[in-house]
Amino acid sequence: MIKINNTLVVVTSFIIACTLLYLSFRSGNSAAYLLPKTYAVVLGCLSIIMIFFHFKRKTFFENQIHIKKILPIIFFITFFISVGEDLGFYFSTTLIFFFIAIFYSPETKTLKNIIQSVVLCTLIMCFIYVIFSMMLQVQVPGFILFNLTN
Repeated sequence: MIKINNTLVVVTSFIIACTLLYLSFRSGNSAAYLLPKTYAVVLGCLSIIMIFFHFKRKTFFENQIHIKKILPIIFFITFFISVGEDLGFYFSTTLIFFFIAIFYSPETKTLKNIIQSVVLCTLIMCFIYVIFSMMLQVQVPGFILFNLTN
């Protein structure tokens, strides 16, 4: 268990927001950079609001974080970054959603719950596929088997 000061969280999030703002506006001016710039501006505004409310409260406290609950997420994010491009965005994201749903589910792990998680994760990824590929026409990293045929 780690104790984290809330001031540290506020300052760290502000530094990350400033870094993302710098990196997103340093890039080119094409339409492809509009979404990252929008995200960076929204994140910057939210971090400024968070700083304002944090110091307005004038009560600083520490939160306790259980490492055992965070380690799987860190592992899944590392897995996604390392093999996400080779496995493909949709397949690796579906795997991550599934493992997170199974790991963090408070219910007992029965076959019914596992099937429900598979169906739910598949439906979420189908929805994301429709949004990204069909509506927004965004190209995401493909599956390695599709790249081998070229």
